[in-house]
Amino acid sequence: MIDPGVLAKFRGLIKKAVSLAEEGSFKKAIVLIQNSLKEAEKLTFIQPEVDLRNQLGILHWKNDSFDYFLEVAATSLALARAHNYKKGIAEALLNLAWVLAMERKDFMKAFDFTEEALEVAEDIGYEKGMATSLYIISTAYKHKNMEDKAAYYLDKSLNISMRLSEEADLLTPSEEGLTDEEKDQLKGALDLL
Repeated sequence: MIDPGVLAKFRGLIKKAVSLAEEGSFKKAIVLIQNSLKEAEKLTFIQPEVDLRNQLGILHWKNDSFDYFLEVAATSLALARAHNYKKGIAEALLNLAWVLAMERKDFMKAFDFTEEALEVAEDIGYEKGMATSLYIISTAYKHKNMEDKAAYYLDKSLNISMRLSEEADLLTPSEEGLTDEEKDQLKGALDLL
């Protein structure tokens, strides 16, 4: 069993890297994750390494390095699969799906990755992964002008996201449910996932 303090340390480093990236300091964020990755590679547990690689891939993509993203994402997915780290598998698949959809508009390949990610996320009860998967599926259907299916999957994604938000006390819907404005705000937040 990995020490929770070790996991917390790496989660903190990832949060710091995300914060740097949000400020536009992608290169600093990448260096921070790469240095942290060297430390994580020395551990006998794979979780921190896969989590860091998943974040590193996204940082490379946001820094306009699509080829590096693909390389890092493939390595992350392979490591997660080899060690049966299911959350890491789901995250790597979702990263691949998201970037292929956004970068290459390859919604069919993204859909394939997303279906597998959804299956894994459901298997382990990873609700954020389920919500993200459903959102990407909705986007793929929207791209295909299949508005009814897109709306169906978007609603499912929003329902899970709302439940997560309620649990985190981030957003409390009224008893009547979400207003259209609240749904739009939540959809905008999901776009950032």
